[in-house]
Amino acid sequence: MGVQWTPSFRRLSDGAEARPATLQLCCGRRCLVFQIGRAGAGRVPLVLRRFLEDGRVDFVGYNVLSDCSKLSAHYGLRVACPQELRKVTGMGNASMESMAEQVLGWRGVKKAERVGAGNWNVSTLSKKQVRYAAADAFVAYYLGVKCLK
Repeated sequence: MGVQWTPSFRRLSDGAEARPATLQLCCGRRCLVFQIGRAGAGRVPLVLRRFLEDGRVDFVGYNVLSDCSKLSAHYGLRVACPQELRKVTGMGNASMESMAEQVLGWRGVKKAERVGAGNWNVSTLSKKQVRYAAADAFVAYYLGVKCLK
């Protein structure tokens, strides 16, 4: 699980959370990149809300508690079982790339900073943005599968 947002180069007021533009989920080899910012708070599908609230489902991600806080603040979404990758892998502040290499043996996993720092509020995401967001969820999913056995 992950979210992407357009970085603000202004300081946000105390306690303010950046507004997520996408929510990405992965299960097996299938990834969903949902442009939650385009849907808006009142238009998040009920089936998605229920899925996130399902206590039987672990949602694994890098900095996932921050992502959940953003989803709650802006969309009223509650994620029942977030699992922080840094904790489940036991690798502390290691990058997701390092986790992929050390835990999964996947060399060369790279997250292009330039893509991650781009505009995620566009009406149509670029292919690079879709790949970036899907790869983020894909790697998190497989790290979770390996570490939460």
